[in-house]
Amino acid sequence: MRLPNKIISYKESIISKMPILLKKLNAKSFEVIELYNDVRDKMSFSDYQDTLVALYILGKIELIGEVLYYVERNIL
Repeated sequence: MRLPNKIISYKESIISKMPILLKKLNAKSFEVIELYNDVRDKMSFSDYQDTLVALYILGKIELIGEVLYYVERNIL
């Protein structure tokens, strides 16, 4: 997982890739491969996988079957 540090800049890290995926998933749900095909010019497959894992762990996306969904949680 590429996180920003002294060697890896923010732009090279997966954190900079999160908004790209979240904007796509906020508009509509995608199958995993369909979303990758849509963003493949913006990130490598490895960064795509790592970003999906990070977003899932953070509770921002949900995977049901083969479909990715943006999760909107109400804290109240």
